[in-house]
Amino acid sequence: MATSPDPEPQTGFLLHVFHRNQGDGTLIFGTPIVAFALQWGLVRDLPFGMAFSALSAAVLYTGVAMWLRRKGAFSSLLGMSFLALGVIFATLAIPFAFDNQRWTAATWALEGAGLLWVGIRQSQMLPRLFGMGLQPLAAAAFLAELNAGASPVFLANSAFTGALLLGIAGLFSGHALAKHADALRPFERYGRWLFPFWGVCWWLYAFAREMAGFRPSWYEPYQANNVAEHLFVLSIGLSFALLCEVARRARWREAIASAFLLLPVLALSLAGLDLDWKSVTPLADLGWAAWPAGFAALYLHLRQIDGFPRIAPLWHAGCWYLLAIFLAWACAAAWPADLAHESPWRTAMWALIPLIFPADRRIWSLLGLFLIPIAATSSLRPLARIPDLAYLIYSLEVLVLLLGILVLKIWIPRPRTAAWRA
Repeated sequence: MATSPDPEPQTGFLLHVFHRNQGDGTLIFGTPIVAFALQWGLVRDLPFGMAFSALSAAVLYTGVAMWLRRKGAFSSLLGMSFLALGVIFATLAIPFAFDNQRWTAATWALEGAGLLWVGIRQSQMLPRLFGMGLQPLAAAAFLAELNAGASPVFLANSAFTGALLLGIAGLFSGHALAKHADALRPFERYGRWLFPFWGVCWWLYAFAREMAGFRPSWYEPYQANNVAEHLFVLSIGLSFALLCEVARRARWREAIASAFLLLPVLALSLAGLDLDWKSVTPLADLGWAAWPAGFAALYLHLRQIDGFPRIAPLWHAGCWYLLAIFLAWACAAAWPADLAHESPWRTAMWALIPLIFPADRRIWSLLGLFLIPIAATSSLRPLARIPDLAYLIYSLEVLVLLLGILVLKIWIPRPRTAAWRA
């Protein structure tokens, strides 16, 4: 008479595997990829089909992780992997409720990051290579489906959140590679520098694309404004500030390198405002909140770039140029609007600010201490490490630049506009 096999030896063997941190990364993370793709084909025509599918997967993987916790194997590789999968699927459930497109590619990127992490933990090169290669493939698939379907809900659509997840996967991969760089092959170590830049670029793309399509309801449909541009500046300012703080706490040098993208992005944003500016002042249309956030993020970044001695002086100069031009513009635009548009006093502001503001470079340090109320130590003053002569040269260069702009204004007349807009 046949008897059913005893389940206890099988359970004991599984727990033995869990405790020894053994597991096949391709099986752990590859199974959800294949299953989710097949599930999408089954439920894509059903209302909220993928949302309920993601929620069910989250419950399944979280339940397995909790079972491992009761068995004392929660801290194992499989236990953490199942918990990570549960969190991923729970995160995906909400955006899936809005639209079901472009999510397969974003899921591939997250699974690729998971495979890379498992390959690092298990010292297996094949999962690491597969995880790194899967992310650019996922990005290509995401871009191929980018224009398919509509994304009517601001910030709650698959185009925005999918690009954010591609960025998160890149940043997570870069951190994992940087933390275990000694255990990697020489050619793999380049990834610890590339993936943070990859992740930050996708993060910037997500906000730029989403904000470009934003139309504030308090303006006429075809009335020019810069609300979208300033929302983008505010978003990236907060994002880079968070990235710099995480990098500081984790001593993540590669993330600090990727934050060098902030200065050119802010400079291009400020230049873009002038191309379509109807209000004269850069503080209108939420600029009063966006630009302080952007400059605060620049200050946080300047505090941490001493490890890049070749580029640090150039970056100090670039930040100084941007701040001087912004303040000159803001002060000139704040001049009483009842005066003539080309008032000499308003024009003089463009020349005075670059000279008055850097008269005492401790102003920047006080500004930084005001924005970041931490103990007043010299380490919090990035400009204190740059000689006074350098900032005098910076000021004269900005003055020459602004005088050149004023000369161009004489030859290229602009229409009169209101100084402020409510």
